Amino acid sequence: MLTDKIKIFIVTIIIGIFFYIPNDISHYLPLILSLSLIFFYKFNIQQKLKHIESPFFYLFVLFFYALIIVACQEETDLFFLKTIGKIIILATGIKVIINLFKLSLYQNVLCLFWVLFINVLITLIQYFNILGLSDWAFSLNTTFIKHDIYFRSFRAMGLLSGYDSNGILNALSFHLLILLISHETSKSRRYFFIACSILNLIAVFTSARVGVLALFIGSLLFIFQRKGTWTSRVSPYLKIILPGLLLTLALLSVAPKGTIFDTFNFIFEPFINYSRHHEFRTQSTDALIKEHYKLPKSDSTLFFGNGFDNAHPYYGAHTDVGYIQLIFGLGLTGLFILLAIYLLWIKLIVNALKKSPPGLYRDINFFCLNYILIIFMNSFKGPYLLAYTLIFLFSYSFLLSIEFNPNQIKTINN
Repeated sequence: MLTDKIKIFIVTIIIGIFFYIPNDISHYLPLILSLSLIFFYKFNIQQKLKHIESPFFYLFVLFFYALIIVACQEETDLFFLKTIGKIIILATGIKVIINLFKLSLYQNVLCLFWVLFINVLITLIQYFNILGLSDWAFSLNTTFIKHDIYFRSFRAMGLLSGYDSNGILNALSFHLLILLISHETSKSRRYFFIACSILNLIAVFTSARVGVLALFIGSLLFIFQRKGTWTSRVSPYLKIILPGLLLTLALLSVAPKGTIFDTFNFIFEPFINYSRHHEFRTQSTDALIKEHYKLPKSDSTLFFGNGFDNAHPYYGAHTDVGYIQLIFGLGLTGLFILLAIYLLWIKLIVNALKKSPPGLYRDINFFCLNYILIIFMNSFKGPYLLAYTLIFLFSYSFLLSIEFNPNQIKTINN
């Protein structure tokens, strides 16, 4: 009989494999592990057939549409088929993990925290070269990524395949920590989470402007969603963000001199440009508008896509904008299908919120809703609608709201 601590350890390891190894689609360990768990759960020792139903099965509609596009094209690749298929399989595996190990809601969130905090630590090691392990931390990242990586000493990628994605993930993990702190009953664990949240905050500032934006948007959303006086809503953030910012400045002062100024100039570039030139802009935003906001010239590609991965410079007509990437690959039809699926997920979250009593379960549902809003806004900048790791963070938290009955959740440990 496994103890809860052993279960938490096992689940954390499995989810960590799901989150970070899928950065490159050629690594099949997460798929094999997920399919094995699904098979074991569905056909258990007693041969009792178990029904598996997941809200991520809606993605099969987009999968079959992508299959039709591939079949109708003379030239294409299987990027979208592989990506969507992998998300469905791993999201189903996550559902099985939640049901198989039967941890409490709090314990499941704790597993999620540990997985996300691993990335925070790797981010800090990369940026500050802690114990001289920066190259080692960066090698962990490149192990699972096949495309060229442009290393920037003033930005840390963590275990992800992009600086902006890492910033968003660190911002979301910070918001999750706020939930744990808000509902924690043990003073020692609360202090531990506060310390972790400050480190997490530093990791956001060493990653990307997009992460800072996700941090700001998410904080505002949670402040408005919380119940109580404005003082009680804002207090948890002020208690963490203010000392976190001071510690960030202190740590930046011991980093290499060039790194400090490069990080500062990068994060505050729009404000610096405004003070100098009265223009609230950045170099990357200018390039994004000029080079990445474009639509297919062919009507067939515009409406149905060409089936190619965006990384292909000719057929994919390379762009960083998430919505336009999907238009080139699967057309406006594919984009509409994916947005419709997101709207269905939003409907399920809103339905769960309607029956959610105040507590961790309610805040987890708000976390899922905020995730979608943050991804929608940031996808005007980058490809986050189906981004690995980010979508699995959403999958785990979203499935917690589906799998748990709010009427049975009495305390933090349930």
